[in-house]
Amino acid sequence: MDNFNVFAYWWERKASADDCAVRITQFLSDLGRCDSQFNNWYWQGRSRKEGLRWRLSIVDRASLRRAVLRGRHRNYQGKLAFPELGFGLGMWNGLDSKHATSISLSCGAWYPDAANCCLLYLPDELGSLKRAGSMQDIIAAVVNAWNPDCASVVSNRALSRRRSKGKAPIVDWMVYVSNRWMPNPPQLEPPASSKKLPDGTLIVVQKEPTDVKNPEHLRNIRQVRNAIRPRLRIPASSNEAQSDT
Repeated sequence: MDNFNVFAYWWERKASADDCAVRITQFLSDLGRCDSQFNNWYWQGRSRKEGLRWRLSIVDRASLRRAVLRGRHRNYQGKLAFPELGFGLGMWNGLDSKHATSISLSCGAWYPDAANCCLLYLPDELGSLKRAGSMQDIIAAVVNAWNPDCASVVSNRALSRRRSKGKAPIVDWMVYVSNRWMPNPPQLEPPASSKKLPDGTLIVVQKEPTDVKNPEHLRNIRQVRNAIRPRLRIPASSNEAQSDT
């Protein structure tokens, strides 16, 4: 089975280091409740050995805030910070290659059309996350912490097939669209299903993980994509090409 990841994006949202630290705490706490493999986190280093020395504590808010501040984008000399670019951070769960999960965060960027993101790279061995209910809990943890404009559970193969680099949501196994972007969700045909979350709608294309080499799975993906496309209300500053595959 192909590798799956959870990608979430939101645009032009100013946030302080404290704001980002609070959201990181909520995010990692919620992930830990989803699966025990997400209970321990480390800041990413230049090597596995180096990374395992930098344990991340979500209960030490001051330390977490300092880490966020170290992630400020600076010029090549490291002296001048660019606050409009926000903060960039990376972390991982310290497990072996088949079970390793990593997170890449960009938060607090607010220059025109700035993209913030939470990229959750899931392990090669999904284990219980192959179940739709378990994966829904993961994407819900991302959404509840970061309140993105859109989020997707997407395979590497599906991502490589994506023709457009626009900002419309990527439709693969699961897709979330905020109420800001899709105030009126569509009616869906089986096997697709939808679930209302506090600030948007989570759509599951089918129960089992999608395979873009499977014609039936591709039909299910297209059915959802065609249903949501006319409902999207992406703001003008974020409205590039509205197609994803």
